[in-house]
Amino acid sequence: MSAARDVVIETRGLQKQYLMGAETVRALRGVDLVIRRNEYVAIMGP
Repeated sequence: MSAARDVVIETRGLQKQYLMGAETVRALRGVDLVIRRNEYVAIMGP
């Protein structure tokens, strides 16, 4: 099986921002991530 077929999730430059009152909160800035078949990943935040 090729390496490209093993990729199940891939992001490049992922960003997420939201408003908290009048302030913009940048939760994610330029996240690159590749998750391949049979990998276990935990993403945690505050």
